[in-house]
Amino acid sequence: MTYLLKHTSIEEHEIPEIQLYMDQVLEFFEQNLSPLKRSADDPIFTKTMINNYVKAKVIDAPLKKKYSKEAIKDLIMVYAFKQVLSIQDTNLLLKALHQTGENPYNAFKNAESSVIEALNKQILDESERFKDMDSDDLTEKLTLILKLTLDAALKKRLAEQLLDQLSSSDSK
Repeated sequence: MTYLLKHTSIEEHEIPEIQLYMDQVLEFFEQNLSPLKRSADDPIFTKTMINNYVKAKVIDAPLKKKYSKEAIKDLIMVYAFKQVLSIQDTNLLLKALHQTGENPYNAFKNAESSVIEALNKQILDESERFKDMDSDDLTEKLTLILKLTLDAALKKRLAEQLLDQLSSSDSK
């Protein structure tokens, strides 16, 4: 479980420079992100999921059935965002990131590192007992589950409100 507090997304240099066919994309994600799955049976992505992101214009369509390095980077971000955001909000966030003039993937990686560092500090600072997240103490586990769940719910709502503001300012 503590692996999640150490894991970061795929580094940009680890993403193949060559374009990949769908099956290669799926295999790339399974090889690189499978430790993040809740269970071994859960797919990172399916062909249908990726096709839906293409249809919704969240990621660029493949050229001659091959996905670019940029599309792969967008899919990495989509994987993180889809845990929390709707497909429309994910699309809005990715489009806004691409419009900043900065490298969207670098911004994502920097934010991810910052969040992981802060979460590690929060959990380790909160109490010595949370250093061992595999503790058998049910009360400690439930307390941590409650705090993480409530924290995630509130942050999700805050992110949605900010995305709504971003969306309304874009439509003006």
